[in-house]
Amino acid sequence: MTDLFAEGVVSQYVRDDPDFVPRPWFADRFEAALQDPNCRYLLLVGEPGAGKTAALAWLADHDRQSLRYFVRRDSRQPLSAGDAQSFLLALGHQLASRRPSLFRPDRLRIAVRQRIDALRAGARAVGIDVEELVLSPFYQTAIQVEQDVRIAAGEVIGVRAGRAVLEDRLLSPESLQYLALLDPAAVLAAEDPAARIVIFVDSLDELRYHLGGPTILSWLENAPQLPANILVVLASRPDDSLLGVFRDRQRQWLQEHHVGADLGVVNQDALQFARRRVANPIIRRAVSRAGADENAFVARTVDLAAGNFQYLSALYRGIQASEQASLDELPEDLTGLYRFFVDQVAGAMRDQWVELPSGDLAQPAHRMPAWEGSVEPLLTLLAAAFAPVTRSQLERFLPDRPLVSGLRVIRQFVREHDGGYSVYHDTFRDYLHERLNVTDGHRRIASSYRAGQATWSDVEWSDADEYAMSYLAQHVSALVAAGAVSLRELDDLISRPLMLEKSRRYGSLESFAVDVRLAVDTASRISGTGALVAEVRARWLLANLAAAALSVPEDLIAAAGRAGASRLAIGLAESVRDPSGRAVAFLAAGMELVRAGEHAIGCGALRTSLAVMDAAGFFPIPAISRMLGGFAQAADRAGVDLVVEFIDRADPVQPSPEQGLLADVIDAYAVLGDSVTCSDRATRLMFSDTAALTTVCRALAKVGDHELAMRLAERSTARVAVGSEVAEQMVLEGSIADGAELGRV
Repeated sequence: MTDLFAEGVVSQYVRDDPDFVPRPWFADRFEAALQDPNCRYLLLVGEPGAGKTAALAWLADHDRQSLRYFVRRDSRQPLSAGDAQSFLLALGHQLASRRPSLFRPDRLRIAVRQRIDALRAGARAVGIDVEELVLSPFYQTAIQVEQDVRIAAGEVIGVRAGRAVLEDRLLSPESLQYLALLDPAAVLAAEDPAARIVIFVDSLDELRYHLGGPTILSWLENAPQLPANILVVLASRPDDSLLGVFRDRQRQWLQEHHVGADLGVVNQDALQFARRRVANPIIRRAVSRAGADENAFVARTVDLAAGNFQYLSALYRGIQASEQASLDELPEDLTGLYRFFVDQVAGAMRDQWVELPSGDLAQPAHRMPAWEGSVEPLLTLLAAAFAPVTRSQLERFLPDRPLVSGLRVIRQFVREHDGGYSVYHDTFRDYLHERLNVTDGHRRIASSYRAGQATWSDVEWSDADEYAMSYLAQHVSALVAAGAVSLRELDDLISRPLMLEKSRRYGSLESFAVDVRLAVDTASRISGTGALVAEVRARWLLANLAAAALSVPEDLIAAAGRAGASRLAIGLAESVRDPSGRAVAFLAAGMELVRAGEHAIGCGALRTSLAVMDAAGFFPIPAISRMLGGFAQAADRAGVDLVVEFIDRADPVQPSPEQGLLADVIDAYAVLGDSVTCSDRATRLMFSDTAALTTVCRALAKVGDHELAMRLAERSTARVAVGSEVAEQMVLEGSIADGAELGRV
């Protein structure tokens, strides 16, 4: 079951740790950011082990309405990876759970009724025909088809769909940002102006390992201006090259705090933590046995830690696991501390041996030193693993090694949770990557799933477990990067049998597409003709997967919008992959949803349409005119401004916007009641086109600028036609005298 709210992480750092120390200094920073109307992002930067994750987990535990996202290296499970789609999907599902009223959870229905007197032989009646129905992830949709056929000699079909799926991972980040966050935030602002949506995002630095596609960080860099009721709290290791673009683009809305900037305050927290740990009877005995004064020892360890909580955690964890540890000369940094305790365990096993089976019944078992034969292979495998592994998986990966004794020896370095084993902190994994040959761990895992088959296509994929489905390609990629196998191994793994099994198991090709993107990235990092061929093949395959997406008729999307079925309309628009068709599809959905009164969702669709046009670099004037009218009808001033900005910065190679479009801009501001902008634009622009001038004059009449409307009408070469239109508008607006006067002129 997916831990949507990261409760496992929060519990691990806060509720399940009796020695946890609150961080009041960061709580003060957080409260100040909440009160600052210009703060949208609060960034906490600190070295590995400084306590960033614990600080965020503590705040999240206190704010039960908050949204949480804890990035973990190489995580590829839905709603926990570093890509923008997983991030936005998680936020949307969390927000829908926390505040369901923002998503209008009432069921929507599309109804089709057919009355057919007689259906001849060979004829066919279809109620709804969609090749593939792709729905938005935060809603439910009901489709009802009623068919009344008196005489049926032909074929009667109610709903025909090649496939119907809730394929949320096909949604683009540009669309998801509105569906999941921005549109609900607008609804919340209207319902409760004082409420805030707080989002905690941990470990941005892990995104440096993300392979291909938009990441959380790229979304943060390019996100539209967040509304004032959203605050994103972020944590990262120092990495100027990774964070530079984000800092530059969001500087106006960003507050940043460095852990350790006030070492005295941080050391007070560290001192409290160390005192709690040394109160453990086992640790207290070890300190006493070493002849050290307890308070002096605590102060010494806090000084050595220099604000690094992981140093203190590893130190006292190691002392507790081995009471005989020498406490005279303690290492001065975290890496030295890890080396100290690993060397201590290895040294204690110097005279221990294990019996290893030979693998051949005719040959006797052979003896090896216990460290090399049991503990080191186990640490190597855990350092290579991309997720916690179970006891049965360890037995599969290390069939010839004694696990029970090995796990018992390394318990201070391992975390066991829900039956899975992993190294207890990422900093310790980093240390093991420096000390051990982790490539051997990747090889053991990959070989266990290959199971002696000649090729990857020969593997019985239906028998593979979830770990293989999620991480096998990454292990093979790691072997390629280390030069342990050729790129051909990864190329062969990305095979049709694997694709079919993933499609069968998950109901989509997205998981397989992740593997293909990994193959593209891996090949692109290797020089040579063979790598280039592999990259081209992978890119070709990725293009074919994308081309498998479908096109949906615009009239079907519009029909869904007219029915107020926002989820179906947006889902159908999402399924269109061609940029021009996608822009038109979202425009159709947005316009009809606005007309149906679904203003927030409709305007979100219009914004997506505009974003697609902008990204693709095309300028369809009729579509833009319709979009202006949609935003104006929904009283969305920001949407109108967005379209006007798009028009003003149109590509210079495009012809100047036609007068009709500029007139529609003025009319949109008139609908919004902005007389100043209407008059200003009408005064600055010269309109020779009669239809455009008529639109402008009517717009001026709407906002009450009758003098300018009459003056422009009188200047027109078609002043009779224009004047009569404007006079009619004046009468409609209640200015009967002015309308009559212009009529006489």
